[in-house]
Amino acid sequence: MKKIKFLTSLFTIVLMLAAAFVLSPQALAYRGIKVSFDPSKFPNKSLGGNCYAYKFSGKWGMYDRYYKRIITFPMYDDIESLDGYYYKVKQNGKWGIIDDDGDIVLSVNWDSINTLSTYSYEISQNGLYGWYSKSSGRVVQTPVYNSVSEINYDLFCVCKDSGCGIARSKDGEILKPLKYQGVFESVNGGYFVFSQYGKRSVVDIFDTVITRRPYTQIKSYDENSIIVKENDSLGLVRMRDGKELAPCIYDKIQSMSQPGFYKVKKDKKWGAVDFDGNLVFNCEYGPLEINRLVKKYPDNQKFKDTCDYNYYYSQYLKAYYYLEYLNLNGVDARSALKKVLSAENKSQELKDKAEELINTYNVDRSKL
Repeated sequence: MKKIKFLTSLFTIVLMLAAAFVLSPQALAYRGIKVSFDPSKFPNKSLGGNCYAYKFSGKWGMYDRYYKRIITFPMYDDIESLDGYYYKVKQNGKWGIIDDDGDIVLSVNWDSINTLSTYSYEISQNGLYGWYSKSSGRVVQTPVYNSVSEINYDLFCVCKDSGCGIARSKDGEILKPLKYQGVFESVNGGYFVFSQYGKRSVVDIFDTVITRRPYTQIKSYDENSIIVKENDSLGLVRMRDGKELAPCIYDKIQSMSQPGFYKVKKDKKWGAVDFDGNLVFNCEYGPLEINRLVKKYPDNQKFKDTCDYNYYYSQYLKAYYYLEYLNLNGVDARSALKKVLSAENKSQELKDKAEELINTYNVDRSKL
């Protein structure tokens, strides 16, 4: 039996070398070893950049067309590109990852491998999902979830039968328990966009639902307001309490230099709403004219004070986000805390909250 296996292997090698010599006399390099073997003569497919996969005797290998370098001999059932530096390879129905030198970086042991974020790959086994980190070079989370999706490269939304939650990508720590009946889609400074049944809401880091009702789309948001979309038209929601400042009837909405005022466009004409939801000017004006009218509008210190408070509260949320969610007592967290504690801030409530964060997370005050 051993003799038969040896003869079979020897025959395969001889056949490969013979075919190579017939097809091309040109020598290529395999990690410094010269071989008379031109894989471009065989069936091949581009993997992006200089790398190509070639097929010989039913198996796939990889080579660099520019440097005429064989990266791997044909040994895989399939090869696909992941991002130009890493490639997924298939053997016996399982997938693994090799780098552009052909070295195995993730064992061939997974049912599927797909790009999850800039620094992570989704891996699956038996219908469950986890992830592998490119930056740390290890499996951070073995497959235990029904689904994993990207919020950003720091945070993933993870779901099981009981619901969805949030996990930190670098270590898999659960930050929001798996009890939410929907998916977290994006985050900005402590505010999350949450999707359920095709509708979207804004939820803050403390699980307060800002929007009083869900919308088809959250177009954009900042510390003062949320621009929402419904039936191809835009509306405006106040971030502080979710009050609808403008219904979804407008073509465009833009914030203005005057705190607490927004330009709204309908039927090619502009108007303006204020921070209490009053339509102070109907949509009857050109863009420059509405700017002049709002500038002449009576000064409203209440709007300025509210916007000032919203700004510092958003800085507080950012500091909490950096410290609690990213586990990062670094420049970003300290910068946010410094702004909240600054002399410009008139709110003692926010200063007290900032002090609590500093004490809870042992932030170095000397660096503030």
